[in-house]
Amino acid sequence: MQVKIKHNTHYNYMDTIFLEPHTLRLFLRPDNHIKVIRHKVTVAPRPEGRANIELPEGAHALFVWFQGMTKELDIIMDAVVETTPFNPFDFLIYPASCLRLPLVYPNDWKNIVEPYRAEQQPGYEIKKFATDIAQQSNFETTTFLVNLCTAIYETFTYEKREHGKPHNPEETLKLKRGSCRDFAVLAMAACRAMGIASRYVSGYYISESSDEPSDLHAWLEVYLPGAGWRGFDPSHGIACGHLHLALCASRDPLMTLPVTGAYRGFASSFMTTKLSIDLTQPEIVSKN
Repeated sequence: MQVKIKHNTHYNYMDTIFLEPHTLRLFLRPDNHIKVIRHKVTVAPRPEGRANIELPEGAHALFVWFQGMTKELDIIMDAVVETTPFNPFDFLIYPASCLRLPLVYPNDWKNIVEPYRAEQQPGYEIKKFATDIAQQSNFETTTFLVNLCTAIYETFTYEKREHGKPHNPEETLKLKRGSCRDFAVLAMAACRAMGIASRYVSGYYISESSDEPSDLHAWLEVYLPGAGWRGFDPSHGIACGHLHLALCASRDPLMTLPVTGAYRGFASSFMTTKLSIDLTQPEIVSKN
């Protein structure tokens, strides 16, 4: 399947301002199921400088800095990718002790995965929510992850909310409703309550249904020894497959925003976004 993505973020400022350096997390992650055919990020006004950088948690980003004053900032990511179907459960968890919950990581991994496990102690309601699903899953790790996503998908109400940070997991659990980022954060909290390292992922979801548009999306990944980071999408109740295209992953959702930066000045700002994700015919690459 070949997909064309055009993601436009535009900022209007009510008066002239000076742009501080910006970080653009708009590189599609080169996962095994993705082949990037074309990728380009255009920025206006033209930056004084730009650098491709690796962020602390391994994601790649474009760092840009500016000179002069402006009343707008326009960022366009244009990409064509080829994505190949795969079995998201084609993995082996090893050692065998990690097949059961609560998950205890091998000593070699404990210090590395700890930041993804212990952001804060889960409250009683989150702990009970996770434990109930673990009991229903016979405390089997993979079964728990599947049942967790299924439970959120089947018993919570999805609502689209384009702006704002994720709600805290206790609020989402209480309301039984939320956006994709709310569901991802809730699932992360439940996983951490069972000792599973988890992180937040932002990217794109390619819909094959006419009832649901393709869109910017959020899900979670868990670290399973022997299997590595594996994605699960509680908004759709599934393990992540070839329809999920990741941009950035972090233990902190705010560190996955497509665009972050600041400006100097007293003007207010207004942001608009446009996103198109379309299936396309394979491009012919000339060998000349």
